[in-house]
Amino acid sequence: MRVRVQENRHSRSDVEFIPDDAGDYRDQLLDIIQRMSSGYWPHIGVSVGWYPLIVNANEQLDALCHNYKITSLTKSNGTIQYFFRLPSYDDDELVKKCIAIVVKAQELARKTCEVCGEMGSPDKSGRFVFCETHTKKVVRRKRTSNDEVQRDN
Repeated sequence: MRVRVQENRHSRSDVEFIPDDAGDYRDQLLDIIQRMSSGYWPHIGVSVGWYPLIVNANEQLDALCHNYKITSLTKSNGTIQYFFRLPSYDDDELVKKCIAIVVKAQELARKTCEVCGEMGSPDKSGRFVFCETHTKKVVRRKRTSNDEVQRDN
């Protein structure tokens, strides 16, 4: 299976994996995609509001260790899951600094709306982080969906 992923990835341009909503972050997200380890499908699994957080983390990690690799970059339970691999784990200080950068990005994600990047807070489930404006939109959408379901029954 891993060989098939590698062959398929190498037959496509990394540019194809840039999210459609990348906007001004297009070049930085391409850098993140190009750092994704061979054998892993390049995927940025966070929403546009968190792009500045992952771009900042990538720039800081790059400054410490230019040839680090990303194995996974997703969202889970209202925060960023940023898994990386260093070429060597012999330097304890470097490892601690890299982990601190990722932890900081995760902490900021818990306070940043994943839709727009403004200050936000986790919803009741703890799975999503929205600002006041987007919380209202989500609640309104849920009510509409529930009303439609109730009418269908």
